[in-house]
Amino acid sequence: MRVFPPGEAWDEAVQPLIVRVSNQAFDDPDVQLSANLDGVILFDQTFKVEDQHTVTLFGVNVAPGSHTLTVLSDTGAKVEQPFDLTAGKQRWVVVNYWYFDPNPTAQRQRGQEEEPGPSLHVSISDQPVYIG
Repeated sequence: MRVFPPGEAWDEAVQPLIVRVSNQAFDDPDVQLSANLDGVILFDQTFKVEDQHTVTLFGVNVAPGSHTLTVLSDTGAKVEQPFDLTAGKQRWVVVNYWYFDPNPTAQRQRGQEEEPGPSLHVSISDQPVYIG
């Protein structure tokens, strides 16, 4: 696993919210993702699939309460995830981007288990999530 904290260095231990982003799509190795939390932009950048275990962590200093994370891809996938952040507790938000080639040959090669096209999956955890 490689961790690339964007921008200035930050201490993971003191951030109430950690957003973990990964491109899991070999069929779309360079995806542009943008995200906002309650309308405030968190990131707007390209994420590379590389070895599929590459992650980028964003530390977010945000007040306790109810929040909504919205993530969009340049391929048309969108997800909105509401969550609550309790005072004194840390939350991990995991964002994984997937894309499965809709080409019939590619579908046969992967066994057609997955829906073709782009998708975003978000999960929330009270525990650190490194590779998921």
